[in-house]
Amino acid sequence: MPRVGLDRNKIVEAAIELANNMGIEQVTIAALAKNLDVRPPSLYNHFASLTEIRMQIAKEGMQKLEDTLIRSVAGKSGEEALLTFAKQYLNFANQNPGLYEATIQPMSVPDKMVEETSKNMIDLLIQLLSSFSLEEHEALHLVRGLRSIVHGFSSLQRAGGFQMDFNVEDSLLYTIKLLCNGLKFEK
Repeated sequence: MPRVGLDRNKIVEAAIELANNMGIEQVTIAALAKNLDVRPPSLYNHFASLTEIRMQIAKEGMQKLEDTLIRSVAGKSGEEALLTFAKQYLNFANQNPGLYEATIQPMSVPDKMVEETSKNMIDLLIQLLSSFSLEEHEALHLVRGLRSIVHGFSSLQRAGGFQMDFNVEDSLLYTIKLLCNGLKFEK
């Protein structure tokens, strides 16, 4: 019988907090049980496995990232939209490191919600790139490139890889501006 007051949402919230503080790999049944002050078997009344818990963390992260990005670029287009997208993506990754880390892990089993959210984010970026009059394949290459740029900045920043006395966000935005200038020049 499940413990009174313990439910899936509380477990996921605790898992997200643990992931943000310690990293997604530190989210274990034992660590979660300790944080929730329950015995490890109690968690299995709500989730079949640690994989299921981590998958739920990824779903939460993807949904929050998608919501953040959609809200932030509403009403914007072109360079302004891409700069806002990059800035908000970086901020999300840095403010929610474990949650973000979960979103980039490959899913062990296909999930319709994850696939839909991923498609929505790709579609959002393609829409933001539409003002540059790109062919579909060019836009898809750029979606990968933009994600790689922002992920790279976030990963390096969290790992302490930026030691120079320059603001990391300013460097990211400068890089995105150069990309936009190149797109304008090409067309």
